[in-house]
Amino acid sequence: MEYFSQKGMEAALQQLADKISSNERGSFNAMLAPQLVSADYGNRSCTLCFTPEDWMSNPAGVAHGGILCSAADLAMGFLSLYFARDTVSGITPTVNMSINYLRPVPMSGPFYLTAAIGHAGRHGEFLSRIFNREKRFDGYRFSYVFGEDEELTLEQKDER
Repeated sequence: MEYFSQKGMEAALQQLADKISSNERGSFNAMLAPQLVSADYGNRSCTLCFTPEDWMSNPAGVAHGGILCSAADLAMGFLSLYFARDTVSGITPTVNMSINYLRPVPMSGPFYLTAAIGHAGRHGEFLSRIFNREKRFDGYRFSYVFGEDEELTLEQKDER
């Protein structure tokens, strides 16, 4: 199977999700329990599903912002690892990340985070969206930097 193909991407990203659930038991990433929903090689994107648990809430009873930030970091990390062809070491460290929260994400059901990379290389651009179980868009704005010289930025449009 060719690595840079639809099937290759699906296999590589599923391998990453499996590695988190089996090899990283007890880690923060494993506690987030990301499930690969889809991979789209043509659009350079993937969707992960996260099911909120009580420990993931903030005092207002909605998903804690740190959880959402970590989920986005994980989804964008899946893509950066895949396009860097580095699903073995699993390292594309985040150097800087900022987020603007536009709406709360309820704890009542799973949320889906779709991340896409517009350009893979030294500089890139991520677009990421968070949906609830009804697939209603919950807008967030992220900027993401990984590696010492590799900067990836994400802009998110509010599609209300």
